[in-house]
Amino acid sequence: MHKVGTDLPPSFFNLSDDAWEASILRPGIYDATVVNSRVSQKNLISWLVIAYEVMDEHDHVHQIEELTALDAPVSSPRYNETAKGRSRVKTILEANGKPLDFSSVDQVPAALIGCRISIVVGSRTQDGLRVPIVDSIRGPASESGSDAAA
Repeated sequence: MHKVGTDLPPSFFNLSDDAWEASILRPGIYDATVVNSRVSQKNLISWLVIAYEVMDEHDHVHQIEELTALDAPVSSPRYNETAKGRSRVKTILEANGKPLDFSSVDQVPAALIGCRISIVVGSRTQDGLRVPIVDSIRGPASESGSDAAA
């Protein structure tokens, strides 16, 4: 019978900067698969969330998620921000040979899920810690896999 306080495994929750850095996706170029996507509406703006799954150089699976404006009225001060979202979606769909026309913005997530692409991962500082971000979409996924060292 296990006694409380004895023979416990070492702590696996480490708040050190080194432990954090070792656990996150490093900047580089990765093949990615869109594993989730959704559209939400707020203040007449359609926001798109895209979740990518990538494998690092140690064969660890990571997910990286981004939020971008996809559609807004031309009169909206956020209209210009839709260029990034539209460009992301267009690049992903073209890389996978999928159509670019939809009867509704709500159909976009279903078209994205399962698509494979090559992404450039960078980082930014959030609350004092470096976090991975999707800097850009390069195009179709490579046939040989990720190049995390690039």
